[in-house]
Amino acid sequence: MDTKDSYTNMERAATSPGASGSSVSINVGVPSGTVNLDVLYNMIERKDLAVFNDLGGTEGIATSLTSNLSKGLQTEQVHSHTQMYGVNQLPEQETVTFLGLVKEALADLMMRLLIIA
Repeated sequence: MDTKDSYTNMERAATSPGASGSSVSINVGVPSGTVNLDVLYNMIERKDLAVFNDLGGTEGIATSLTSNLSKGLQTEQVHSHTQMYGVNQLPEQETVTFLGLVKEALADLMMRLLIIA
């Protein structure tokens, strides 16, 4: 598959249902942070191995993000990457309590009928 085909496939994947709705452009095989975050996010969410391979696998993505697989980021790169890509932190998840689960179950009419029966 040539670079033009890869670009077209990734642009199509990034604009398919569930994406941000706008066209995403990315330059395949060109280093210096040219991989768009929307493409990476969609690739991870869809577990799309074809896009992963089109990006050059782990080495290609690391090169595009100006990262080194064996040494990581240089100290001066950390600040610029944080500004460019954001903090590498998972969002906090809403805690689910037992009473919350009971309330949710009782909201279902079928559950209420089964409890009464």
